[in-house]
Amino acid sequence: MPEEGWTMQDGTAWPGNNSRDHLRMIQVFLGHSGGLDTDGNELPRLVYVSREKRPGFQHHEKAGAMIALIRVSAVLTNGTYLLNVDCDHYFNNSKALKEAMCFMMDPAYGKKTCYVQFPQRFDRIDLHDMLTATSSSLIILELRWSGVSIEDWWRNEQFWVIGGTSAHLFAVFQGLLKVLAGIGTNFIVTSGYQSWGPLFGKLFFAIWVIADLYPFLKGPLGRQNRTHTIVIVWSILLASIFSLLWYFVV
Repeated sequence: MPEEGWTMQDGTAWPGNNSRDHLRMIQVFLGHSGGLDTDGNELPRLVYVSREKRPGFQHHEKAGAMIALIRVSAVLTNGTYLLNVDCDHYFNNSKALKEAMCFMMDPAYGKKTCYVQFPQRFDRIDLHDMLTATSSSLIILELRWSGVSIEDWWRNEQFWVIGGTSAHLFAVFQGLLKVLAGIGTNFIVTSGYQSWGPLFGKLFFAIWVIADLYPFLKGPLGRQNRTHTIVIVWSILLASIFSLLWYFVV
């Protein structure tokens, strides 16, 4: 977007230059006359619609935008289906929509197929965030349709927990140390220790990986009722942070 904002054909300022304060807008890019692509095929209609937005007025974010699109679609075509595609969506199969419509319109299975929505059932969402609830439910349904068992899904979640309490968390502390104290944690090879520097780096990395894999080692070794993994991980993490502080500050 230009710094001075966009202008209309008559030279006036485009109302949407201020995305938080503007009137409702409807702009037809491709109307009934349409246009042709590079192969000579007629392009579909393209209409830009924007709701009115005012400071302090609740416009319900994406939910309000979808409601506006549904109303516009009802006026233009009143079609049976409305396809909502975001900027980060991509269709690997162009016939996916037709396949989904076949399920819904099938005389035998159509009555057994429905759209399911679970508000306040996943990720502790609020009453107005229906998008997250729908996405979470579709993810779980996709896991079941793909043949992924609950045990496999739970193992995957454990990997995320291990990463979140170890490598990811250490990266947060590393970033804070660099921003607040100007302390970096990069391994620097000097002229006196050209061969020992990379060796200590690899050794530290190997020990850290072994500490992360402690739950897997506990099973083969048959150890029970011992120290929890989170205690060991936090101990190593805090020891590493205090060691870095002592080395660079003291």
